[in-house]
Amino acid sequence: MIGYYRRFIPRFSKIGAPLHALFKKNAKFEWMVEQENAFASLKSKLTMQPILQYPDFSKEFILTTDASNQGLGAIPSEGEIGKDLPIAYASRNLNKAEKNYSTSEKKLLAIVWGIKHFRPYLYGQKFKIASDHKPLKWLMNIKDPGSRLFKWRIKLEECDYEIVYKKGLLNTNADALSRINAWSSIDTQNPIEITGEEQKKQILFEYHDAPIGGRRGMNKTFKAIKAKFHWSNMRQEVEDYIKKCKSCQINKLLVPKKRAPMEITTTTDHPFDKCCLVIVGPLLETEKGNKYILTFQDDLSKLVTMIPIP
Repeated sequence: MIGYYRRFIPRFSKIGAPLHALFKKNAKFEWMVEQENAFASLKSKLTMQPILQYPDFSKEFILTTDASNQGLGAIPSEGEIGKDLPIAYASRNLNKAEKNYSTSEKKLLAIVWGIKHFRPYLYGQKFKIASDHKPLKWLMNIKDPGSRLFKWRIKLEECDYEIVYKKGLLNTNADALSRINAWSSIDTQNPIEITGEEQKKQILFEYHDAPIGGRRGMNKTFKAIKAKFHWSNMRQEVEDYIKKCKSCQINKLLVPKKRAPMEITTTTDHPFDKCCLVIVGPLLETEKGNKYILTFQDDLSKLVTMIPIP
């Protein structure tokens, strides 16, 4: 899947070099910190510009779908097929009954599910459906009322779409998503021992700051890192790193440990008759030496003013 978008990733060959080395002839397959960092870096770039784009509703969407024996994959995108850029990604597992479907049924199920999943993008406008399954074109003309395919085709009649054939070699993005859950996660080796400070910083960045990390809390970040890496005093370093994250301090809601008792309050009739003051902090110290925010709110108008203070 990453290879499909490689032309949009600067220095792709350099970043992926540790991964490519594993596939050389007679190479011993050892997944070390260099491979893990390269893998995490490339994954994060799939969710960043210039690859992942905001939707432009003035342009025609392309919904690329695929199905495997394990799951379904769908990607809405814009641009010329083969050079299109994704707007979002989606995949799911097949249930026990769906795994018994024929290839054509699985491919059409991927389309029906993909359109339903991305309905806010596709409903009410013409779009293309790109698939690597040629029989889908004539399947859309099925007349048998008892056919599962016929019932799915009826569901699609509310949409304005055109099915276009996309060669399998050009369909590796959706194909990869359809196989994303083909194997369960298993532990094949002990956690990698980390000693270098730069390696620690890179791991903390990838598992917390990068888009794939999602700026999770301390426990979730520590658990994710612990599954693959180890170094002395790791939990404390993860906690310190997250406490210093400026974005988390600004955006995450601070829940007070002690809550005031609930009571019935009344709203005043005139502005500034009743005001509320709250001090938030301590936060990460700014360049001007401020560590707290004084918040002021007028009870009637709900006007809020925030002032940084030392």
